[in-house]
Amino acid sequence: MSTAWKEVLPDFQAVRKIGSGSYSTVFEAIHTPTGQRVAVKRQERIFNDLLDCKRVLREIRLLRELKHANIVRLLDVRAAKELIPDTIYVILELAELDLKAVIKSSSLVLQTWQIKPMMYDILKGLKYIHSAAVLHRDIKPGNILLINNSRMLICDFGLARSVANYKGPSEYIKKKKSPEPMKDVSSKTESTLSEEEKEEYMKLEVPGMSHHLTSYVVTRWYRAPEIILCHSDYGSGIDIWAVGCILAEMLSKTEGSSKERPVLFPGTSCYPFSPVKDHKKTEGLYNTDQLNVIMNVMGKPIEEDCAFIKDPVLLKALREMPEIPRKNFAETYPLAALEAINLLDQMLCFNPYKRLTVEQCLEHPFFADIRKPELEVSAPEELLLSFEEEGELNKKRLTQLFMEDLAYFDNLRAKGLITYK
Repeated sequence: MSTAWKEVLPDFQAVRKIGSGSYSTVFEAIHTPTGQRVAVKRQERIFNDLLDCKRVLREIRLLRELKHANIVRLLDVRAAKELIPDTIYVILELAELDLKAVIKSSSLVLQTWQIKPMMYDILKGLKYIHSAAVLHRDIKPGNILLINNSRMLICDFGLARSVANYKGPSEYIKKKKSPEPMKDVSSKTESTLSEEEKEEYMKLEVPGMSHHLTSYVVTRWYRAPEIILCHSDYGSGIDIWAVGCILAEMLSKTEGSSKERPVLFPGTSCYPFSPVKDHKKTEGLYNTDQLNVIMNVMGKPIEEDCAFIKDPVLLKALREMPEIPRKNFAETYPLAALEAINLLDQMLCFNPYKRLTVEQCLEHPFFADIRKPELEVSAPEELLLSFEEEGELNKKRLTQLFMEDLAYFDNLRAKGLITYK
């Protein structure tokens, strides 16, 4: 191993490389004093791209606070002692494999009794995340880890955002925690709601985040319709949509085919509708853009389910589309449990206001025989990342923030408060 590793991580022995990206490499390593195996994510040249640098910082700050059995555990962060750390080492809980590997395995058939606890774990972790006023924004099989073949961990918070930094979510969180429960409007449609109920609906699904969040989030195949159509105007429902897509892939594994299971919405682009009048010239793109792929499965949305779309051009394009029938998931996944199909239908609602919340998912009959409400805990408070209020951060400011994190973990280490077991 490199001299830098030996200097920064003298108490860790690298075992093998288990992953790599543009600026990072992940190793399995052993903490030699305890024999505990961990994952060490070496982030190199972190200041080459300040946007990516901020994502690394954001992930560290969020994982410092998000402590839950179904969220990957951040154990330590270290760097060389230079004034400006260019390479940092993020030490995380180690998992054997991710859900993508499970789903892609041609030899593995998932049974309902296996799918149920896996989904339950994911939703428990997501409840904690949402209760902290955080959107993960990149839920996909590759970001769900399996540890000890029994517990699911949500990982990779580089694209996550604390919505407590925007106007509105603080009230939303307090409303959720109020002893007075919100009125149940999940079965109603936009057109049948009173003005008061519409206001509750907005707090339920899209808590005041308009024009602040970016649309370049979530791997395309797991991207909710409101991200494609509204760009910055979306809420916690985007994570539920992505989990629904994962559930669909898991249900496809119940059929026992040796073929690799396709994702539910395999779009090839994410541009909603071709701007070219002669669609013959862009037929391939037009038919396989993410929104069209979604509607080929979910059907053309009815008028009231388009109420959240503010762009008149997109609304007109939707209205002019030919009628497309919704596919029957019970026919698509004939061996899946009926409760699983019902849950899937309610997670994959085109209209985000009608989509189940994470709490409603956990209360669904699909989980009735395994549910333990005492394990469905919420975060003690919403998370506010103060540096998000500063706007664009330059290298000097980012360096200061990273040094704060390094000092935080140095202090924990000095007090013997970092454990690897």
